[in-house]
Amino acid sequence: MAINQRFTDEAAPATAKDTDATGGETSGHLIRKWRERRHLSQKELASAAGVSCRHVSFIETGRSKASRKMVLRLCEVLDLPYRSRNEVLQVTGYDPAFGETGLHGSDASDISRTLDFMLGRHEPGPAVVLDGHWNVLRTNEAGRKLLMFLVGGEIHHAPGDRNIVRWLIEDPHLRSTISNWNEVVVEIIRRLHREIETNGADRAILDLLDKLLGTIDQQAGSGPRNFYNTDASNMLVPIVIKRSGMTLTFFAASTKFSAPRDITMQELSIEALYPACSDTEEALKFLQISRL
Repeated sequence: MAINQRFTDEAAPATAKDTDATGGETSGHLIRKWRERRHLSQKELASAAGVSCRHVSFIETGRSKASRKMVLRLCEVLDLPYRSRNEVLQVTGYDPAFGETGLHGSDASDISRTLDFMLGRHEPGPAVVLDGHWNVLRTNEAGRKLLMFLVGGEIHHAPGDRNIVRWLIEDPHLRSTISNWNEVVVEIIRRLHREIETNGADRAILDLLDKLLGTIDQQAGSGPRNFYNTDASNMLVPIVIKRSGMTLTFFAASTKFSAPRDITMQELSIEALYPACSDTEEALKFLQISRL
């Protein structure tokens, strides 16, 4: 899929026969859409699921209703994210199989403590916890201080908006202090494309992608988007920050939990910045003791 085009679903669009009486997509169409996204034929899906190709065809066309067990088996073979598995189950008429606990209930106390441990141990390096829509759920003290340093101690994004992508787009201080802002945005666009290709996307994610592409369009004017002219001599794309006579250079790393059994845990990521040079290490120590 070309990265210099806005994302469109590669699967065939829903037609009248793919929708139910309320206009929503049928489970058969959802299965077909995910199968096509995974580049599998009906025969390949049937073989992996241990059923006949005829049965898969009947499920996709609505001639047969899949059992709950069969829905879960097909979803497992197609490696659907848990949120999408619940969607297929509910459209088929079954209860969802996976919970979405969040981080504030008593059931999540152990997870919450683990996240705090990970964030705390990363000090004085900045780190944040993001949900599946790139909203900041939690940050360590270094992350908070770095943000305040970047924006000059004054937040310029909308009150209550915790979306890190919108911050990058809408906060003029962030855009001016990240000296390789275009390069960083291109890498976020690439990551969003990969996430959409793997997990699908709801309207919120597609809107974020459109906003990012729009910023690239504005800077390019009438010229083509340039996503490929990057410096291949670097092993990693850095984040370079220049402010108050200081230059901070970071490498970013993203961590996901292995073996999640809950939607919240599957979608969480811990985004950490690591100093790429000794000067940045010293600057982080200075920020650590600052009163920002």
